[in-house]
Amino acid sequence: MADERSWYADWRVFLAAAAALVVMWGVESWRKGDVMWFWPAVPLVIWVLLAAGAVLVRKAGRRAG
Repeated sequence: MADERSWYADWRVFLAAAAALVVMWGVESWRKGDVMWFWPAVPLVIWVLLAAGAVLVRKAGRRAG
């Protein structure tokens, strides 16, 4: 149960950060009067890759131990 709560907490943080980045991108695009390149994808993809790597390392550790 604690793992599940931790998982949901991690996703809430990720979604809040994603929302903040998208809002910043949207405001800046609106301010410039043109749709900018969707730069929030870069940190969000890196975050997802790091999180997926952490899950895989954790699972490999459980199998080995």
